[in-house]
Amino acid sequence: MHRVIAWLLVLAGLGGLVAGALLATVLRPPPTLAAVADLGDPGVAVVSAPGVLELTGPRVRVTAVADGRDVFLGVARESEVREWLQDAHHSEVTGLTETGTGHVLGARTVPGREAADPRLADIWIAQSAAAGRATLDWPRRPGRYLVVAATDGVAPAPATVRMEWARTGAAAEHAAARPLATAGSAALLLGLALLLLRRPARPHRPLRAGQRRRPAVASGRTVIDVRDPAARRAGSTARGHRS
Repeated sequence: MHRVIAWLLVLAGLGGLVAGALLATVLRPPPTLAAVADLGDPGVAVVSAPGVLELTGPRVRVTAVADGRDVFLGVARESEVREWLQDAHHSEVTGLTETGTGHVLGARTVPGREAADPRLADIWIAQSAAAGRATLDWPRRPGRYLVVAATDGVAPAPATVRMEWARTGAAAEHAAARPLATAGSAALLLGLALLLLRRPARPHRPLRAGQRRRPAVASGRTVIDVRDPAARRAGSTARGHRS
């Protein structure tokens, strides 16, 4: 029974190690977490909610697409973005929503009027502008920062906004990889220890005909096995020669 338990522990340990290794390599999460917002009515600006840029990882890449129009992307402090935005018609990206195939950016629409041209504002810590498509990389830093995607403050803002966060630390690992590897190692070591401790005893040599397992009797320098008639005769002959 002990050997059965030991082998079960060994097999379970190997299974845990293999599963942990697969989750840590082949099946590990992708190095980035990406999500897209496709907005039917983006307003004149698309603004991230507080905390969205810092959702995970050390940096985020924001991409905005508006076919046939110039695209502007800028990052500024929350208070300055709110002051620039005022009561403009805009969309606010509120966070991630998980779907069966990945993630999408959740958003809400805030009604209002036109905004000032973002390209003329001097509030931006980082900005990017290009025709049709603009991309901006933002490293995490202390403080509350928002990203704004717009065109000229009057025309509709980009209807497609994509955010891609770099994964690091625990976010870059499968949650079950380390527990499985640890439990597998422990089970494997315990099973091997049980197998080594329960090794069968060394078998006795088979007895010859007429022998019984009794203690041998020492007589001088000759050990006579009282169980074996042949040994007794040999012992008597040896004693006769010494006489």
